[in-house]
Amino acid sequence: MYGAPLAIIVLGDHDTAWGRPYDNKSSVDIDAGIVTDHIVLAATELGLGTVGMLL
Repeated sequence: MYGAPLAIIVLGDHDTAWGRPYDNKSSVDIDAGIVTDHIVLAATELGLGTVGMLL
C-alpha cells in the first residue's frame, strides 16, 4: 500500500463487543470484517481501487 493516498483502519474492542451468551465468543472479528467489506464495496462502486486486509 506504499504510495496510497489514503488508508482506512478498522479497529474493534474485544472487551466491549457483544458476546454470545452461551460461550461469550466476541462478535468483534466478524463485525470488523463486515465493515471492511462494505467499505471496499462502496469504494469499488465509486470507481476506486481497494485492497481489503483483515489482520
